Amino acid sequence: MADPQWIGNAITAIATLSASALAFFGTYIINKNNLNNERTKFQKQIDWEREKLNLDIQRNDQLNKLRVYNKVLKVDGEVTIITSYPVEFELRMYLEKVRPILFEEYHLLDRDIKDIVREIDSVINLCNFIEDVQIEQNEKLVNLYNKLINNIDIHYRA
Repeated sequence: MADPQWIGNAITAIATLSASALAFFGTYIINKNNLNNERTKFQKQIDWEREKLNLDIQRNDQLNKLRVYNKVLKVDGEVTIITSYPVEFELRMYLEKVRPILFEEYHLLDRDIKDIVREIDSVINLCNFIEDVQIEQNEKLVNLYNKLINNIDIHYRA
């Protein structure tokens, strides 16, 4: 027959090994969950910082765009781009005063403003090609410039 003392030692050994295995797996599962929680928390913090950075960039871009619009409106008030009688577009003043301001931060301008500026440029190129500003081109430049100023006002209010 089996020695009863051996059976008691075996039961103690099995119980000790089982308790150790349970403690090991319990610790492993807890650590794994903690690691996942830390990763999730860290990823949320990274996403929040990225969103904050993007918002700061958008805010700065918006402020820079409004600064360009401010300068254009200031020049429009200080310099005569369109004379009253006869209604005439002052090409030299536009090219010296307004156009450089618009192209300082052209990439930030709204699409409709960019389109108007490009259209004004194409009319000016046509005038340079024929070496004269004809009545049709003058009217178109006056209308485009007025549209430019009105659209800047609209974007200012938005």
